[in-house]
This record gives sequence, C-alpha cells and structure tokens, in this order.
Amino acid sequence: MRTIEDIAGEAANAAEMKAAASGNPLIFMQVQLSAELKKVEALFSNHKRNLHAMQSSIAWNEQAQERADTSIAETQREIARRDGNTKEEWQFKSGNAVYTNEDKDQLLNLVMTAMQGAVETQAKKAFEKINELKVGTYRGFDVHVYCVRNEIMFRLKGDKKYQPTNLSYMKDDKFAITGFLHRMDNFLDNFERDIDAAKTRLASEHTDLAKAREQINKPFKDIAKLEQLRKDNSEILVELKKMQKDDNYVSTWKPSSQRPAETDRQNNLPNAAIPNMDGLPSPEFKDIEDKIARLGERNITVLGVVDLMVVESMSKKWGKPRDEVQEIYDEFVRGNSRNAPAIDLLGGPVIKTYDADVLKNADGVIADYLRAALFPEKGSEILGSRKHDAWFEQGNGGEVFEVVMQRIEESHDLAKAVLMPDARRYANPEMLVRANETVAAFSIPEAKLRLDGYRPQMPNRMDGSYSGKIIAVMDEFVLQEVGMHAATIHRRKDVPQADRLHAGDHAHFLYKNGVAMSKDRTKPAQSICH
Repeated sequence: MRTIEDIAGEAANAAEMKAAASGNPLIFMQVQLSAELKKVEALFSNHKRNLHAMQSSIAWNEQAQERADTSIAETQREIARRDGNTKEEWQFKSGNAVYTNEDKDQLLNLVMTAMQGAVETQAKKAFEKINELKVGTYRGFDVHVYCVRNEIMFRLKGDKKYQPTNLSYMKDDKFAITGFLHRMDNFLDNFERDIDAAKTRLASEHTDLAKAREQINKPFKDIAKLEQLRKDNSEILVELKKMQKDDNYVSTWKPSSQRPAETDRQNNLPNAAIPNMDGLPSPEFKDIEDKIARLGERNITVLGVVDLMVVESMSKKWGKPRDEVQEIYDEFVRGNSRNAPAIDLLGGPVIKTYDADVLKNADGVIADYLRAALFPEKGSEILGSRKHDAWFEQGNGGEVFEVVMQRIEESHDLAKAVLMPDARRYANPEMLVRANETVAAFSIPEAKLRLDGYRPQMPNRMDGSYSGKIIAVMDEFVLQEVGMHAATIHRRKDVPQADRLHAGDHAHFLYKNGVAMSKDRTKPAQSICH
C-alpha cells in the first residue's frame, strides 16, 4: 500500500492525484489527455499568431525598397541644403542680420532672449498648443525654440523637421554659444550616417522578408497530434459516460495520440491507487478515519479521502490550523488563483516558488537579452553562445523559462529586447508572443505621456521609491509624475491601492519585490505656474 506522498510523487497536480486515487485508469487518462490537448492547442494558437505576425511582416517588408529610396532621397536633399549653405567661417542669420565668430556676444544675447521668450510663453496645460519661436537660420536650416515644463528644446527645419536630442536645455543650465553651434554641427554632419542606416535597414528587411516567406508556408508541425488529441478527448468522455451509466461496463478503448508504452503505463495505474479505507496511513491520519466513519461510507468518495489526507498533511507541514489550510486548498482545487496563494500541495505556501539557482540562471538569460539589445552588433554572439544555452541546462530549465516569461510580462525593456531582430531568432514563439503583448500594452501609456510632454520610464520593481502627482489611473496602469518632465508607468496590478487613487493625487510608492505600497496620498494643492 502506498501513502499519499507516494501518489503525490507520481501525480503532478491535484487533478492527477484525484484521478489516481479514483482507481479508474480511464479518469487518470482523461486528465492527462486534457492537459496534453491544452498544451498543443496553446502551441497551435501561437503558430496562428505567428502566421498573422509574419503576414504583417511580409506586407511591411515588401515596401522596404520604396521606404529606403524615399528616405535616402530626402536625406540627400538635406545634405545638399547643408553643403550649399556651409561657409568656411560659420554664419548664423536672423532677419537681415548675419552673425559670425566676431559677433558671438550679440548672437548669445539673441538666442538667450529667444529662450527666455519660449519659457515665458510655454503652454501651461498638456492640451495647449506648443508655442514655437524662430531664432534664425544656420547652414540652411531654420532654428526654432520652444519650452515644455521648463525644458527648453530647439528644432531644426529643412525639408523636414528635426528634434535633436542634444539640443535640449533645462531652464537653469549654463549656455554657451560655441557649445550650441557645436551641437548643431554634430547633428547636421551626421546625415550621411542616416543614409548608411537606411541601407543597413533595407538589407535587414530584405532578409526578414525572405525568412518570413519561407516560414509562412510551413504547416503546424503537430497538426496530426492535435487532431488525434481532439478526437481522443471527445471519445474518452463518451467512454466515461458509458461507465457511469453501467457499473459492469469494461472499456477497451485506446487513445490514438499516445504511444503503446504510454497507454500500457496508464493501464497499470490501479496498482498505484488507494484501494480502500483500510489502507489509510495510521496513526497519523486516525482523525481522518474517524471523520470518514462519522460521515458514513456512502457519503464520501475516495476522492474526498484524498482531499482530507492532503489537507491534513499540509496542515502538519505548515503548522497551520486545518480549517485555514482547507480554505486555501479548496481555492486551489477550484482554480481560483486570484483568491488563493500559490501552494505546493505538500510543501507549504509558495511565496518564492523558485530557488536561488533558478533565479540566478533566469537573471543570466535576461542579462543576455538586455546586453544584446544594448550591443546589437554582438546580439548573435551573445544569444547564440554556449554560455547562453547553459542558463537553461543547469538544474531545472523549465522553471528558468517560467521566470523569464514572468519577467517579460513585467518589463517593457526586456520585452523590447526580446523583439530585437537578432534576438527574435533565439527566442521561442511563446516568448515572442508574450513580448509582443507587453510592448502593445505599454505603448498606450507611453503614447499618452509623450503627448503630454513627459519622458516615460519604468519603475525598479524590486526596491524602487517614487513620489509625485498621479497623472492618470488607467485600466492596466497608474501614471505618476516623478520629476521635471519625467513620469513613471506603474502596472496597476502592482499597486494595491490603485482603486483609491485619482488623477491629481500625490502618492509615494515604495516597491518591495514587485509590489508598490503607497506610503501617503494627498489631494493636489493650488499652485501658480511661473
């Protein structure tokens, strides 16, 4: 006779444990077939999503040559404009005045006056139009200045408008005319690199197009298995109904989706099941026997016995009252994961379900993807290395993959790294689907913040601290102003107090292992914008 621990070792979850305990091999087989069908259906869904993604990719990359030709032609016109207006000695024109190296002080006064005007006329609210002032013309490009939330930014306009990232100043920054002109030169002298980048991008898109055309014609590799599993799951339910109606019915049905060895193993299952009440462990489970006796044999099934035994074992291991453990177990069996903590059936509550080695290996995988995104020219070398593969091979690779999938869902930066051209070749379909979902979800709050003049950023979910005004409380995100023109995107499910927050409230979030606890919350005060 085997104990409950023996059965738990053979059955991977509560459903399989119950099926094993029933003494009916067909029930156990149905549980396994159903689980296997779900896995293959998930892979098939991923396959179809990948097909849709490839169709979009093909449509986009078929226009690659046209986009590259347009981009290169536009850039060549800008180069001609720049070169045609570049003199041996620099010149900055404003109206009828021409400033040269001899007039740096006057030019400094002109630019500083324009910057002050931009600060004084900046939009006070996000929906107000940006007030842009023209300063002059440099090397054929019009120079404009505007201010958003006290950040002063310059734009250059040729055939197109440009917003160089190096032409941004805070109101209190030191400003020198020589440095200003040098920054504009750095931007204007890099148009040739834009042409090189367009050519590189074109070659990459042609490669992606060829790969997508090749892959899109490949059928789902497990389509035969999927059809067999669908058929088996339907037929086994018919068999179980026959057994339910007729106690003498003996099924000879065999699943078409399993190999003979697997089927034989299922047929030998009764030897591992709990055969009768007399076999219950004793004296550890004596009180359960008493409870069963009180209920009466006809009022409790063998499955109920297993439930009682599991709860009793968990109660002893955790050192918790049986009623409390029963509540947790009931939630787990019903699948209400939102209400119940994650549990290991015989091991205790799982706060961190992964050991240190698993987390270390997952961190190694994640670091590789982030490094590949930071150094794309080395992406294949990093992700295609033996060292990268080893992260999944040391210990429990399945758990490492689970942690990586969780982190992709949580981290916008990691999701974008997984979707980088080189990284896509090494990520499996599930990772790509999860990354696409994460990027799509974060794109909405990102766009809103950029439109409102903020620079979006992600929080440090381990131990970050963030204080400032709540900009918006969305369905999936809480947006918070955390400094001059910067805003943090908190995931709403990380913020337990999200339902009580409103736009304009002041909040202080302190992260602890992925949860953002709110330290305070106050209503906005009246303020005057200078």
